[in-house]
Amino acid sequence: MHKNKRTILLIGIVIIAGILLISAKEFSLLDTSAADSLKIFTQINLQNNFTNANKIGLGDKSTISTWQENYLKINKHYFQIEFKNTLPDEKLTELVNAELAMNKKRKIEINDVKIKGDTATVKISISKTNYSEIVDTAVKKTAAAKKAGKISTPKEYSSVLADELINGYKTAKISNEMSSFSIVCKKDLITNTKKKYMQHSDDDWVARYILPRFTGHCWYPQNMDEFFEKLNKAIET
Repeated sequence: MHKNKRTILLIGIVIIAGILLISAKEFSLLDTSAADSLKIFTQINLQNNFTNANKIGLGDKSTISTWQENYLKINKHYFQIEFKNTLPDEKLTELVNAELAMNKKRKIEINDVKIKGDTATVKISISKTNYSEIVDTAVKKTAAAKKAGKISTPKEYSSVLADELINGYKTAKISNEMSSFSIVCKKDLITNTKKKYMQHSDDDWVARYILPRFTGHCWYPQNMDEFFEKLNKAIET
């Protein structure tokens, strides 16, 4: 009986020592590298792909649901403005889904990772597609249909143009060439629940030093506006 207690005590001491060592070395058991973090984050924003979202703290079901809903709303709003409110909601959704299907075929690569403390610089590359050609072809075909007398109202024009764009997205050619941009990243704590482990009092030693080692760290763009601006430019290149 006493032997079992001593064994349990020794195991406990070893575990505590391991935790202290991990904390002292500022090392996490579940860190996601800068390259993997930015690839996952780009997959989420380009392809609405949340397969590995938990590795960068976006694995909460409500978070994923909200993010995907916002993705649909933002892109529908974009097409709504482009078509000057002449398309029904169903057609807007069809446009968003067709463009998304095209983007899911595109390859994402992360290179030239340079880490300095809690910041890093990475190069994000996305395979090019014939985006401009798709738009030009859709506009020309719609204009030809109007000239031939097949279109008589602005709403008909928008409907035909939308259908041509949808067809173009579905038959898009994905190139081996890449469109690249660099971004500065910051290190952040992985939290896949709404509970924020870092909201603690100054004397909460476990929350400050132990929990972060077991939840791990990932990397996010330091300037989100810059990331989305460069991403959108790369998408349409």
